[in-house]
Amino acid sequence: MNDAMRRPLTLKEDGQEYALVSKMLGSSRVECMCADLKKRICLIRGTMKNRVWIKQGDLVLISIRDFEADKGDIILKYTIDEYKDLKKKGEIPETLKVE
Repeated sequence: MNDAMRRPLTLKEDGQEYALVSKMLGSSRVECMCADLKKRICLIRGTMKNRVWIKQGDLVLISIRDFEADKGDIILKYTIDEYKDLKKKGEIPETLKVE
């Protein structure tokens, strides 16, 4: 993908975390291993359903719920190029490796 077609790189904010999809659970739910080394059950947002296909091993940005710390919502799926850019900036810890 050339630079003109790329979307701006989205970095995490407060209450958000980078995560790797470890298991698909069904019913728009996935199990994610977060950068803070916690496993969370995450829900694929309705705006992403049937538009963005998420599979095991994908890097995603999740929003951690205030009232349930062990659950979250997937708000963005990163491409391989975006993963490489985040890695260069030092945003992604060594514990998260996309294959």
